[in-house]
Amino acid sequence: MSPAEAVNVLTVGATHADSWSGTVPDTVLDAAEPHLPAPYGGGGLGHRRSVKPDILLPGGRRLFQRPVPGRTGDVELRPASTEATGPGQRVAAPDRRGGAAATAFTHGTSNATALATRASALVMHQLNTDPSHEGDHPFPDPQYHPVLTKALLVHAASWGDAFTILQQRLDSDLTRLDGTQLLGYGLLHSDRLAVADRGRATLLGAGTITGDQRHTYRYPLPPGLRATTDWRRLTITLAWLSPVNTRTQLHRSARLRVEPPTDELHLQRMQADPNGVRRGTVQHELLDGRRAAVYADDAHLALNVDCRLDNRAAPGTPVRYGLVVSLEVGVNVRTDVHAEVRQQLRTRIQTLTRVQPAS
Repeated sequence: MSPAEAVNVLTVGATHADSWSGTVPDTVLDAAEPHLPAPYGGGGLGHRRSVKPDILLPGGRRLFQRPVPGRTGDVELRPASTEATGPGQRVAAPDRRGGAAATAFTHGTSNATALATRASALVMHQLNTDPSHEGDHPFPDPQYHPVLTKALLVHAASWGDAFTILQQRLDSDLTRLDGTQLLGYGLLHSDRLAVADRGRATLLGAGTITGDQRHTYRYPLPPGLRATTDWRRLTITLAWLSPVNTRTQLHRSARLRVEPPTDELHLQRMQADPNGVRRGTVQHELLDGRRAAVYADDAHLALNVDCRLDNRAAPGTPVRYGLVVSLEVGVNVRTDVHAEVRQQLRTRIQTLTRVQPAS
């Protein structure tokens, strides 16, 4: 298998997209649509039917020579030469004379991976600056920043309209499993990467867990959403770094799991196949709902992170993980979800500080 599909890594796929703004001539064929999986990328599930690729980023458009009109039967599509004029992603390239200032237009999953690497670096920089403020809970220790970066990258991914477009173009009743094989967890939306706003509150957690342990996190529910029928989405991303056992075909020695809460806000699981999300080292869940939910002022969502170790793993083997949870509402909702969640968190921190016994 490709090294890019290793158990603990994020596998990056490419979409048929770039920033080239020219006009495609009639002599070539654009065989795909922007922001759908690129035709040169691989599809299908990963090891033990896990979600692969995990995320999609733009990899540049690949055009083909237009077939001769009137031909019948199977037609072989040959790639068109677009290095000099585009489309594609413009990158540094040596010129024919050996100069180092030339550029060319390229495409490929390696391009998408380069963009994912850049996004990772930006997230790591943001985590290292410790974005917490006075009155907040202490930020996770730097040892958890790599696995939190892994979680945050996937947390910003979703199918968007891609699955609906694929259903329309293929004229088929695609299932969620089909969509998972084609889209993974979806396209990474850079504008949602490690950020929050008035309509979205994002909380981070991290820790070290071992076999048969459970860590419980509580996400406070904003009072402004109580008894409303406004659209809301809960996004949960759990990522971990599993010890690897090369003596078995399982490879993954640690299985972590978080059970998405659905009853409190009357939510339903969406997008990726619910079985596939539990077979890798990233569990990414999107839950939507509109039904009115009634809850108390201090209500919260309980998120339990459970760990199971392979019977060949040494007892007490530590596993580092990162958990990212977001609750968001539509743009027309007046409730400031971010402010309400933050205030409830600060109130709880103050309460815990007051009740702790003196040392």
